[in-house]
Amino acid sequence: MSRRDRNLKYRYGINSDIYDSIYDEQQGVCPVCGLPLEREEGHIDHDHNTGEVRGILHPKCNMGIGKLDDDPNKIQRALDYLNKYM
Repeated sequence: MSRRDRNLKYRYGINSDIYDSIYDEQQGVCPVCGLPLEREEGHIDHDHNTGEVRGILHPKCNMGIGKLDDDPNKIQRALDYLNKYM
């Protein structure tokens, strides 16, 4: 088993085939920012309560969601705040 597969299995319960399947389903695009995502640069986004893998994001997109505690209400308030100045 490759180091990458061991890491994916240990941290997220998936393997490279599942990672590749998610990446292909997203058509190589980060679902948060909509920009192209290199296959190997993606970060696994997962629910911190259930461990369920949600997708593959750019590192900054994944950290942004995490910094807002994966809380849709906080994310919406941040969106509302930014929209006031657009």
